[in-house]
Amino acid sequence: MLGTGELAGEPDAPGASEPQPEDQDPGASRGKGERNARQKGGNKRGKGDRGGMGESHNGGQRGQNQKSNQGNRRRPRMLGEPPRARLPELGDAPGAMDRCVLCCEEEPSYVGIGLCRHPVCWICTLRLRVLNQEQCAQKSREVSDQLKAARHLMTVASVPTDVDVVPEDVNVLVPKEDAPGPQPWQSMKILCFTWNMGDAKPEEEELEHWLPKKGGDYDLVAVGVQECSYDPGSSPSRNPKRRKSLKGSGKVQLPMLSGAVEEAWHTLGSSPRSSDKSPERRVRDVREEAFNFHWDDILAERLGDGFTRVQQVVLMSMRLLVFARTEYCDGTFEWCGGPLVHSVQQTYSATGLMAGTVGNKGGLVVTLQFGPTRLCFVSCHLAAHLSAGEKRNSDCREILQETWPVCHPDLDLSCEFDHCFWFGDLNYRLDLAMSDLRDLPTVALGKAKPTSGKEIPTGPSTLSAPSNPSRPDHFTAILDMVEAELYDELMRHDQLRLYRQAGKAFVGFREGNPSFPPTFKVERASGTKHQEERTPSYCDRILWKSLDSLEGCVTQQTLASPAEVTTSDHKPVFARFKVEAPASLGQLFQKQLSPDKFPAVQVTHLKARGVPSGQGAKFRVLFIVTPLELNTARYESAVRQMREPTWRADELPVLRPAATCQDELNSCSVILVLYNKNIRLGSVGLRFPGYDSSHTLSGQRFHLDFDKPIVNRNCSFATGHLSGRLELDWSEEAIRAANLAASLPAKPQQRACCALQ
Repeated sequence: MLGTGELAGEPDAPGASEPQPEDQDPGASRGKGERNARQKGGNKRGKGDRGGMGESHNGGQRGQNQKSNQGNRRRPRMLGEPPRARLPELGDAPGAMDRCVLCCEEEPSYVGIGLCRHPVCWICTLRLRVLNQEQCAQKSREVSDQLKAARHLMTVASVPTDVDVVPEDVNVLVPKEDAPGPQPWQSMKILCFTWNMGDAKPEEEELEHWLPKKGGDYDLVAVGVQECSYDPGSSPSRNPKRRKSLKGSGKVQLPMLSGAVEEAWHTLGSSPRSSDKSPERRVRDVREEAFNFHWDDILAERLGDGFTRVQQVVLMSMRLLVFARTEYCDGTFEWCGGPLVHSVQQTYSATGLMAGTVGNKGGLVVTLQFGPTRLCFVSCHLAAHLSAGEKRNSDCREILQETWPVCHPDLDLSCEFDHCFWFGDLNYRLDLAMSDLRDLPTVALGKAKPTSGKEIPTGPSTLSAPSNPSRPDHFTAILDMVEAELYDELMRHDQLRLYRQAGKAFVGFREGNPSFPPTFKVERASGTKHQEERTPSYCDRILWKSLDSLEGCVTQQTLASPAEVTTSDHKPVFARFKVEAPASLGQLFQKQLSPDKFPAVQVTHLKARGVPSGQGAKFRVLFIVTPLELNTARYESAVRQMREPTWRADELPVLRPAATCQDELNSCSVILVLYNKNIRLGSVGLRFPGYDSSHTLSGQRFHLDFDKPIVNRNCSFATGHLSGRLELDWSEEAIRAANLAASLPAKPQQRACCALQ
């Protein structure tokens, strides 16, 4: 029979090997066989030729030719159709080829093989032709996904429960992924390195003593060097190439031929635009730039393409470079729609010769944001010599004062950023004539402080006038302690430690205890051999400071000095830090915040005592809440005209920190900035109450009493104290009242119009 023969010649047709029942109507059998043949071979028939009725001689001959050539002839592939591949799971399923895959018509009048190599009726074919190419491709993918899902339903019973099936043409079983781990911004590893290079060319192979190949497991690398002025010469073995950098990170300031010209250029040409101070994230593209200086190039070559230069700052022979992993800069890891590293800025301050206008001494600054965390890196070179301790303290204050372009208008580097890393050749010395705070001079800010009824004369302050930098007895005593590894005993005579304890420098900063010999002044050779012309000292230092709410998030894991570096009279110092960010801090940036749900924080019993004042003093307090990007409201107290001002509760604002729960509020800080007219007297940083159970008053109310010294540019000596109470209320009544008060017009406040008023 014709139908049976056609079925026998089609290997993929269902039921091809089954014999026909003898009592079956031949016409019906022939009609079914012809219908299957049309579906497989694409034969065209007239509209009325169904069920084999009215078959002509030519039609039968075509069926016989198809029977004889079915095994050798294949339909040509249509234009745009992907290569054909046999799908046995579909072809072997009974009735799988008897319906259109789009409209599911069981007996289509005409069937063509089109999209995804599956049967499509002529009506659906016409519909698809009027669709554009993109819609057609999308429909094709949807059909393929449906068929693949159907295929995997056939095998799901045999799949183990602890694996997932990848929906592809090939069965691939992969283990289930574990729960998502912490995001990169929640825990970062930072390398801080400082070195006075002694104006000598470094040996490239000596980088291995502190900088791992390809950066190791560090996320950020900050490198600050001083006296980096040398002739690199020719290095035929090196192959310089373009390195990955953020756009504009290689811009270098004008050479310091004239300190006044450089300062004018910095003030007039390098100051940031007003848009740079907005809370919006600033993002720069990653590109390849040439590293023109030898030191920069060997660092980039050591780190490899896995790191990108985020920013560099150059001031005469001082250089600060910050690198970050490329995946954090090019958008591989995203933060709020952009790269993880963003809002990069830089500035500097010259504190050298000609009344501090020449840049042979000074500070270099790079600030950035790593996800929600705001970081600041300061590399500096301070005044030299044993007797210049107060000058070094003054240099630090000058750096904080002149680096305003990257800061909030009412804050400085040391109190604004989540974490500030300060390193460099600070030049503080070991002085065996000093071992107690009583040995420090008591002169601060140009005024004498009475002690025991006597006044110390004003003028240039020296730490230890009788001390001679080249005294042999001091040199020998220090070497004996170094040989005995009595490093803690040495630090008892360290100028910086004593100044910090006295509140005259780096107030609030922390520093690790060295377990290595003093880094200055040494022979230019391997090992540590000190020169007799200078008293051995820990000149090269690394310190850090965090906001009050983030205290304890920085851990110094390593503090070391590689003695194998041979080219300078200073040994370098490097520190490895682990910086963690609370998950609640990231949630603040990633969620939609509703200001009408923020808690109400009332400041009460605020009092300033011991503050510098004069005739006509007008004190006021600003309240700044962090994170700064989320807390843009300005809070200010009333103006008080008295020697030791106090403020009533109705003269103080109600703070509304951007947080919706106590866990988020624990990541926020409030900074109180005290002004006398328009002169900034200093600031006090506080945490909001509620982080400790002792703060509980009742239910959702908490309070915290504070009494802290005022810190003015790293100094708390003779600056006074601020005391008061913070009262936090999470109740709906307090929040509703604060929302109502915020909707009312603000009362005009008396403000000083000029500094002389």
